[in-house]
Amino acid sequence: KKTASHKIEAEDTLTAVCQFACGALGVIMASTCAYPGFERVIKIHGDSGYVEMRENNITALMINGEMQSCASNAGLVTGANTNTFSNVCYHKAQISAFLTALRGEGEIVSDCYDGKRAVKVIEDIYKNASE
Repeated sequence: KKTASHKIEAEDTLTAVCQFACGALGVIMASTCAYPGFERVIKIHGDSGYVEMRENNITALMINGEMQSCASNAGLVTGANTNTFSNVCYHKAQISAFLTALRGEGEIVSDCYDGKRAVKVIEDIYKNASE
């Protein structure tokens, strides 16, 4: 079986339109076959403004038609690369928070239920794509 780019038995390109409980629409796009090195980007647009996040940093924010100031992202290590994984600061923070919670010195930031909800979104996309 061949996908858009890889000889594997899994999807390597995904696009889905989602409707949230409040009625808002969203689009999820993901790919493992794009050329490595591009930034991870999340964009949220609404009737009162928008926010753009690149590599976990807000790079554009507009509220009620007024642009808000955003911190500079100079010097960030960004993008997916199949050969290196140099920006581990967020993974370190998650592991540190988990260990702190294990010692009883803090709360778990993201629990197994968060993970299950994320997996359910992907499973629902697969289910709807096959119908």
